[in-house]
Amino acid sequence: MARRGRTQRGTTLLEVLTGTALTAILLAVAVPNFRALATPYEASSAARLMASDCAAARMRAIARNQRHRIRVDADAETWVIEAEQAPGSWVAVGETRSAPSGVTLGAAAPADPLFNTRGMLAGTVSMTVSHGDSTRTVTINVLGQATIG
Repeated sequence: MARRGRTQRGTTLLEVLTGTALTAILLAVAVPNFRALATPYEASSAARLMASDCAAARMRAIARNQRHRIRVDADAETWVIEAEQAPGSWVAVGETRSAPSGVTLGAAAPADPLFNTRGMLAGTVSMTVSHGDSTRTVTINVLGQATIG
């Protein structure tokens, strides 16, 4: 009688260990590089968040018929939306936003954006957001529209 060949089913322990070792080596090389890939996106993310808060302050100024501003604290790396309760008296209306870790905020130039009751600014305002080699500038024109460059 002729003997039939055995078919192989499954994998051996040696094959599983080899595959696990190769996967571990690839992860050890690749994971540190993922952090470097995220660096430019952190500045963009913070700039988009700041631009959206500028749009929110503008909408609040129009809806409530009340002047609003974004107060940027470059030293603390934070900003907050404030409403004018009385001439020269400002109250925070939103939470204080902090820049993500490692992101640096530049002071608003020439001054913090101040939206009048029609949602307009007296002049163009620019704010810089940077992380490592990546820098983004949030510019708000006199009409209150924010762009990121």
